[in-house]
Amino acid sequence: MISSSDTSKSLAMKKLLLGFLIIQSFSSKVAAQQNWFLPGATLTDGINWFAHYGYVDYVVVGDTVYDGVNCKHLLKTQVQATQQSSIIDTSYDQAFAYELGGYVFGSYNGFSNNAFDTIYNFNAVPGDTWGLYYNCCGSDTAYVEVIDTSHIVLNGYTLKTQLIAYHGTLIDGAIDTFIERMGSTKLGFYLSSPCVTDNKYGFCSYEDSEVGYYGWFDCDSIEVGIEESQLNETTIHLFPNPATHYTDITFSQPLRNGIIVLTDLSGKEILTTPVEGSFMRIHIADISAGMYLLNIYEHGNRIISKSLAVQK
Repeated sequence: MISSSDTSKSLAMKKLLLGFLIIQSFSSKVAAQQNWFLPGATLTDGINWFAHYGYVDYVVVGDTVYDGVNCKHLLKTQVQATQQSSIIDTSYDQAFAYELGGYVFGSYNGFSNNAFDTIYNFNAVPGDTWGLYYNCCGSDTAYVEVIDTSHIVLNGYTLKTQLIAYHGTLIDGAIDTFIERMGSTKLGFYLSSPCVTDNKYGFCSYEDSEVGYYGWFDCDSIEVGIEESQLNETTIHLFPNPATHYTDITFSQPLRNGIIVLTDLSGKEILTTPVEGSFMRIHIADISAGMYLLNIYEHGNRIISKSLAVQK
């Protein structure tokens, strides 16, 4: 004969088991559904090589077909200067990528005859390897080896991580960490130049509409100009970016006698407005979708620039 207390215990155990299964199902769902390349997602890498410094932004602008493959279109804005000069050089390019079943494939103008190649494999477990022909100057002996796997949780989203080692490159044995959606935390998303000893790029930050902002530091600005300028110690932050109607500009230190100049890819001035203090909102509802460069001037000298994506 089954007592009422036994029945109560049985029901309690069933509820506990059901709750556990729901939690497990939710956790698995979050872990499995990685939304790589969300619209507006921004990957920022720092530049530091041969006395050059600056940053490069990759912004996901939408779907496209490239080399016969359905993929995501990324606009690249590279902003750099030299230690000896206050001249900022800005260049624009494009890249393409897609994710399929845990593998991430990329194609970047100028590499591997523009063909897609494997960048990441987040199905890999310790001991697994994959080649880096695409990223390593055509070296068919370059590869990465997974040493360990783990995960991080950002804004409720579980992202896989991999601890890897490089082989067959000039940085043999170097250790790196790969994170889902973000890629390499050492060489930047496209694993730029592990075949040379002075790495040109390095991961700075990642941001999308789900996981939010994640990064070592905010490096998507470049500071040049008057050495005594207060802004040599200042950073700026744009939010939202990408933006549709407006973007708010926050300075870590107040600006005096400042001017904001927004230019398009050709250098044409789109918007000019004076700025004082630590905050400024600029309205962009009438500006066409695309990539722009926000230039900040103080006392007539350009001292910092940052890329801005406008979406409609």
